[in-house]
Amino acid sequence: MAVFLCSIFSAENLSAQRKTKPTTIIELTETDFAKLKDFDARYATVFGVGLDMNVGKVQTIIKAKPYLKLEKDAFNRSRYYLYDISHDTGKVLLGYLKWHPKDSGLQEFILYPEITPYLKGLSGSILTKECQDPQSDIYKNFLGAAVDKDIILDIPSIPLKTTRYYYPALSLIIESQLNEKGTKYNLILFDF
Repeated sequence: MAVFLCSIFSAENLSAQRKTKPTTIIELTETDFAKLKDFDARYATVFGVGLDMNVGKVQTIIKAKPYLKLEKDAFNRSRYYLYDISHDTGKVLLGYLKWHPKDSGLQEFILYPEITPYLKGLSGSILTKECQDPQSDIYKNFLGAAVDKDIILDIPSIPLKTTRYYYPALSLIIESQLNEKGTKYNLILFDF
């Protein structure tokens, strides 16, 4: 019973923080989105791809960009990987896209640090340790403190630990992945 009530409280808390729909869609690769006061990832795109788009629309958008490639996950039909293929060294994994069941809309767009060269200004630091540093500009002027966090994987013997930090007012999740090589930060556009 306590878990159920906690879930209701959390859902109400998250929805209370939502903003009204902005008048324009923000392209994250063209705008320093960390400087926008009313940013909401539900109304943003990455290379023209936004949340709630179906697979067919996303495939059409990506096919029109000769420097990008979308590949379906061999084991998970609701997941596609996004690659930059403009480099001489081969494909560079920029992130992956995850759809709701039955292709009812893009649910998550997970961006890896490799996308940083495409981000503008202060926004580029969102995929660095600065995203968790209360003294950094990205933390002070854009993210602030996370509303909640979850440890979704913790294997101390390896070491391997993944923690998600939730920013529902921005429709963002920051995911930190700690392993023996260090910590990597991913940015997740998510429709809460």
